[in-house]
Amino acid sequence: MKDFEILEWDSEFFGFKVAKIASNISDEHYQKILSQLHKEEVELIYFNSNFDVSESEYYTVLKIDEIVELSKELKLKKEFHPKVKFFDQTIPTTEMRNLLKRIARRSRFYFDDKIPNSKVYELYDIWLDKSVKHIGADAVLVYQDDDEVKGFATIRFRNNGEGIIPLMGVDAKSEGKGISFLLMEAIESYLIERNCSVLKSSTQSRNLKALKVYERFGIKCERGFNINHLWRKSI
Repeated sequence: MKDFEILEWDSEFFGFKVAKIASNISDEHYQKILSQLHKEEVELIYFNSNFDVSESEYYTVLKIDEIVELSKELKLKKEFHPKVKFFDQTIPTTEMRNLLKRIARRSRFYFDDKIPNSKVYELYDIWLDKSVKHIGADAVLVYQDDDEVKGFATIRFRNNGEGIIPLMGVDAKSEGKGISFLLMEAIESYLIERNCSVLKSSTQSRNLKALKVYERFGIKCERGFNINHLWRKSI
């Protein structure tokens, strides 16, 4: 990505122009970009910054959270737990839909009051629909008990030997039973089979339960960029 890019899919989904600013720009350059994006009538900007973003004459700033970068060298391959398996259907189950709402409520979009919750849920439904069809995900793992999905995770692997976890969650009533840990073991084994040597992903610092699971599993968690949503002012 250059200094910024217009996000065509997001723009079509939300019904207004959305852009993303590169994380490595300077504060001075940031101000110039805001002027340009305002002239192009960009309504919403995503900006993960390495400095404290101040409000400008063009955009208000919503400081949502911090990104936590995740990483782990993959070494240990284990057999999948009997209740963990690949999801081989092209339509998510009702349990997966309900669980997805829990995942969505921890997202950057849910903490933005200008985005309706219904739109956030719709966004995540589309994400899951694509994932089970292996669009944007290479595999979907589920933990099933009595034929009900109690937890699931989507997985992607990159050509550079890195694997990522775009979506992961466990049913509220099933928390504390080690389901997340079993899913993580299966993810690691799957990535090793695909010649991935490193797990790289990210979450938000407010996602405390997930961070505890990652740390227990030996994943290194480091705070990274600030998550900001910038909304266009009418001038």
